[in-house]
Amino acid sequence: MPSKIIIITGTDTGSGKTLLTCLALRHLRSRGVDALGLKPFCSGSRSDAHHIHFHNDRILPLETVNPWFFDQPLSPGAMPKRLRVEQAAVLRHIRSIGPQAQPLLVEGAGGLMSPLGSSFHLGHLIQTLQAEVVIAAPNRLGVLNQVLLNVTYLKEKMPKLTIRIALMDRKGADLSSRTNAKILRDWLPEACLVELPYLGPSAKTRAQIHSGARQLKSKLQKLFPVQP
Repeated sequence: MPSKIIIITGTDTGSGKTLLTCLALRHLRSRGVDALGLKPFCSGSRSDAHHIHFHNDRILPLETVNPWFFDQPLSPGAMPKRLRVEQAAVLRHIRSIGPQAQPLLVEGAGGLMSPLGSSFHLGHLIQTLQAEVVIAAPNRLGVLNQVLLNVTYLKEKMPKLTIRIALMDRKGADLSSRTNAKILRDWLPEACLVELPYLGPSAKTRAQIHSGARQLKSKLQKLFPVQP
């Protein structure tokens, strides 16, 4: 059976991609699904990769979960030319891990079109891999424009792609958070949009991920509809 690849992208840096990836891993693995996660690029800190490594049940070495780490907190595509990674190398790595997982979750870096190298971004990987996509979108002012831009790009490149959106509540929600979900459903009637509650300031702790995955079981199943 071909490996199923699900790429978790976001509307921006700090959109909740890692939290969503860890919740998905915990949800799927607790149901007997052989899911694994990758975070190919980390910049400034490797903490996101450490979280995914743990919720993979440490099956993959950290260096496999995150093969490209840069000390500077910059987009991978902004690194000095000698440090930039070629698209072919990223594709080889993802494809080499795919047979070990069903599905393989791949968390992006930054937003959908944040440069990952000299001439490619996450959208190019999605299209080449014909991957499924889940968009992490913080429920705040500005998210409508960001989600619609993401979806417009993805549907132009992959018209048959089913779009899944996790609209993630934030601390201190602004007025727009009351209407964002309805407006997005009106504009994107064919998309699967799921609203996730704010899980608190320690949402990425191991205990909170375990608790959150149980609490959000039905919502996560809509976003990641994988059967054991």
